Amino acid sequence: MSRLVIFLMLVLCSQEGFMAGWHLDTKMAQDIVARTMR
Repeated sequence: MSRLVIFLMLVLCSQEGFMAGWHLDTKMAQDIVARTMR
């Protein structure tokens, strides 16, 4: 769970990178959430 929190924090701290790689970040986030929910 901590990895997900860190990932979200990094995304929020780097809005430019987040906007530039919206699809990639979203896919990674969904993958992390899927692993966490299992």
